[in-house]
Amino acid sequence: MTTPESFRKTWRNIATAVAAGAAFLPSFILMLAILPVLDRVRRLTWTRAVLRGMGPAVVGILAVSLFRLAPTRCRISLLSRS
Repeated sequence: MTTPESFRKTWRNIATAVAAGAAFLPSFILMLAILPVLDRVRRLTWTRAVLRGMGPAVVGILAVSLFRLAPTRCRISLLSRS
């Protein structure tokens, strides 16, 4: 016999699976569609140069944000010790 609680759990699990599918399936399908084209584009010289330069640019952006936030965080932790 099905109890109302087990019925709710079953529907909650179904809703969770549907929500996860709705969140991840579109991007997965998009990546499958773009993958053959992306492989050809990656072979181009200018694309390789752009991708090679993006790594250091991202590291630089993260470093700048770290240095901007670090003094604030250090001040807060020093004040909380007092």
